[in-house]
Amino acid sequence: MIFLSKQRLQLMRCLAIVASAMLFISSCKKSTTVDIQEIKEPEPKVKYDSVYFEIEGRSFSGKPNLGGMNEIRNSGYRMRYLTAPKEGMTIYYEYGMSKQGWYAPTDSIYFTGANAYSIDDYKLFKIAFSQGFHKKNMTKSGSFYFPVDTRDLLRKGKLSFANDYESTNSKNGVAISFSDYGGTAKPEFAFEESIANYPQDDSLFEIINTEQIDKESYFLEAKFELNLYDKNRAKHRITNGYIRFTLKSRGTWGDFFY
Repeated sequence: MIFLSKQRLQLMRCLAIVASAMLFISSCKKSTTVDIQEIKEPEPKVKYDSVYFEIEGRSFSGKPNLGGMNEIRNSGYRMRYLTAPKEGMTIYYEYGMSKQGWYAPTDSIYFTGANAYSIDDYKLFKIAFSQGFHKKNMTKSGSFYFPVDTRDLLRKGKLSFANDYESTNSKNGVAISFSDYGGTAKPEFAFEESIANYPQDDSLFEIINTEQIDKESYFLEAKFELNLYDKNRAKHRITNGYIRFTLKSRGTWGDFFY
């Protein structure tokens, strides 16, 4: 018969308790499953500007050289020819030093925001959005006047064609040009030529979707079918046109919206 000392007996009891505890923990690990949900990063809201259209059976597509509106113009609104200066009128295009030329009301501005898209073979597709404003309804940044909210020019719906854009500037809306195919408006500085020579009666430019992506980015999609007129007044028909365009709240020359 083997006799154990009191100290050895207590040690064996402690070891037995520890072994039982470890066996219990091991069985819990085998029978318990812990589900850890994968944390996914939110996808960034990114839109890509692009343009696509067809002319006379040939398709064209491209992307902007830079996003947003990268050309800003302040011109005379509803210009008319005067033989001498007149109070309340500012001359924009003068013939020599005679003070004869094309004047517009001093208290108004014809605002234009435009951008150019690079197309195959280094051709440029240019789109411009223009509208006349009273200066008191605009904000000034540096030397340029801006609409209080440029997004108001780009709301969902159909836009008119500014077919005297870069001449008398009496029409609000959109103007488009594409390389040697010409533009939707009469030629630049063709003040006295009638816009009837450049009809868009069978044309369409419609903003079909808008989205405020975040506080600094306003996105739109539009479809269009329209007529371009080259330097010889020959008509070229654009069909199946589609454009995506992002307006940033702040541009190089000032704020488009807040």
